[in-house]
Amino acid sequence: MNNANRPTPTPNGVACAINSFLNSVAPTIAYLYERWNDEREYEDFASYADALRAATIDGFKFLRATKRPFGFTFTANDFPGARYAMFATRHNIGWKRVA
Repeated sequence: MNNANRPTPTPNGVACAINSFLNSVAPTIAYLYERWNDEREYEDFASYADALRAATIDGFKFLRATKRPFGFTFTANDFPGARYAMFATRHNIGWKRVA
């Protein structure tokens, strides 16, 4: 198997920092997700993007908000070569590496 195209794994310290970030922002994402589901026909998504950007804590850089899945993409300052997504669904709030 060729590992040349496999991305460098996220270091444990960065993963722990992302988990802490998720724990701090989860209530905000959950609230915004539920509100967006109720109001998407009437409200502009840009205001949700602004709220998600404002919830981003030091050590991370907000990249863009996403409607599906609801959430945003970001980078970690300590591991800038990787991109991550934080998201909310009906059953879950989580994060994953996307690049």
